[in-house]
Amino acid sequence: MQTPLELIGFGRDMERSPANAAFPRRRGMLLDMVVANENEYDSERFPGNFYQGMILKLDRARGRGVVRSHSGKEIPFEFPFVAVVGAPIGGTMPGIDLIREGDIVGFDVGWTSRGLRITTIQPHAAAS
Repeated sequence: MQTPLELIGFGRDMERSPANAAFPRRRGMLLDMVVANENEYDSERFPGNFYQGMILKLDRARGRGVVRSHSGKEIPFEFPFVAVVGAPIGGTMPGIDLIREGDIVGFDVGWTSRGLRITTIQPHAAAS
């Protein structure tokens, strides 16, 4: 019976492979990458799996705004294409009453045809 590592190509015969002679660490490379990715998460920098930023501009009439991240990048958002954590479902701009200019918020981003946009906002009060 094969072990899970042998099923993905890390078998006993791999040590005799010419590719492994040139790259001796190749056998454990997959495991090293898995462990490295688990250790990359920093709960202080990204509480609740959200980036941290401040709402720089908020136009309630149009349902648009801009968040400035800690790195200084300004990322736009627009209702109804953004979800506010803790907001009731329904309405034209659900959750816009939970955020204000100057609030520290958590946010998540996604790529659109217009570039990088905010997809989710977590108000600081809803973070606890």
